[in-house]
Amino acid sequence: MKTRRKKNRHYINSKVNITILLLIILISTVFSIYSLGENNEANQISYSTYTILSGDTLWDVSTRYKNPSDDTRDFIEKIVEANQLTSLNVIPGQKLLIPIESTFN
Repeated sequence: MKTRRKKNRHYINSKVNITILLLIILISTVFSIYSLGENNEANQISYSTYTILSGDTLWDVSTRYKNPSDDTRDFIEKIVEANQLTSLNVIPGQKLLIPIESTFN
């Protein structure tokens, strides 16, 4: 009788372990699919090159290239980050990478 109980307990423990393992696999698969979907629908960033002209400021460049719904200051920050600028001053002839966002749905 004790041997049978041990076998039953072992069988039940095995089923529980397999169920837990399958749940973990299912949850990780759902999260993977969800994150893949986010990446596909996320903004894809490409870059355009702009050469600073005499009298240009980052504000001018930003208002020229930003999406209408973007804040100019936020877009200036994106330009600064893309070009690793340490100053907001630009000089004629300087080439800047301008981030261009495209949304793919």
